[in-house]
Amino acid sequence: MKVILGADTDGKSLKDYIKNYLLENGYDVIDKSEDKDFVDTTYAVAKEVLSDDDNLGIVFDAYGAGSFMVATKIKGMIAAEVSDERSAYMTRRHNNSRIITIGSEIVGKGLAKNIVKDFLSLCFLIYVWIRCFTSVSILSLSFFCNETRWHVLHTKII
Repeated sequence: MKVILGADTDGKSLKDYIKNYLLENGYDVIDKSEDKDFVDTTYAVAKEVLSDDDNLGIVFDAYGAGSFMVATKIKGMIAAEVSDERSAYMTRRHNNSRIITIGSEIVGKGLAKNIVKDFLSLCFLIYVWIRCFTSVSILSLSFFCNETRWHVLHTKII
């Protein structure tokens, strides 16, 4: 797994701190920061993340919102704006987020380290997604089925 990092000028300091932490802990890190704004940086990180299924990305800007909006516009990308450990855990474990965005004006160094640690230490639970997707699909179908068909369909799939 490679960790792809990026930051605009507002997130550079926090990104550098996290980059050092990751390198000290043996992670393979690619830094896509090139003194560009958050749009170009986020796009570069997302493209690199999408190039390999094992890659994960972290983008730093002032508040995390701008980078999040850019990342979610890229086809195939699942991203989350994160400012606490639990969100990092849940978005990776249950939503298969491939990129998190962190606001350096919101999150300090210690919390950022914990967020990154939780995000990178987990794998996506595919069975949770399959069950959720199946349930949502069945609920969507229930609008087109009468009650008897719904019961038969529900018992066959779940």
